[in-house]
Amino acid sequence: MATDPVTSPKNDSSRWIFGLLVGAGIMSMRFWGWLPEGTTFSILAFNIFVPIIDNLTQFERKQEPVKEQV
Repeated sequence: MATDPVTSPKNDSSRWIFGLLVGAGIMSMRFWGWLPEGTTFSILAFNIFVPIIDNLTQFERKQEPVKEQV
């Protein structure tokens, strides 16, 4: 469910951050939560932050200047 193409991050660094956050959410829900299965809740909770993570890790590509044709 975390690899759903519609809600998953777009670039590699965003995917790493998202995976780490989901994993930390699952572990925290299992250690300190009252529900035995926190996977779905963790994925849903961190899907909210996917656009923010994508914007923070987006790199601008340097473009070559356009040469004018005479």
